[in-house]
Amino acid sequence: MLACFKILEDAAISLYRHRRQSISELGGGTWQGIPTLVLLVFAVLIPFVGFAEIGRIMGEGKLKTLFFQRRPFESDLS
Repeated sequence: MLACFKILEDAAISLYRHRRQSISELGGGTWQGIPTLVLLVFAVLIPFVGFAEIGRIMGEGKLKTLFFQRRPFESDLS
């Protein structure tokens, strides 16, 4: 789905700039570039979706607290 929006985005930019651009230029203009672009976007989305889903399972705000709340060092506790 994100790849489809990327194609639509490139088409909209081309129309806005009054410049003809081919879909074949997407991903560097090679047939290997488009699947590579799709895999790259997929790999970038894995942590984003994973973080959101683990946070949903753990409960509202718990994962954010776990990662971003300051905690004392063990040496400070004794």
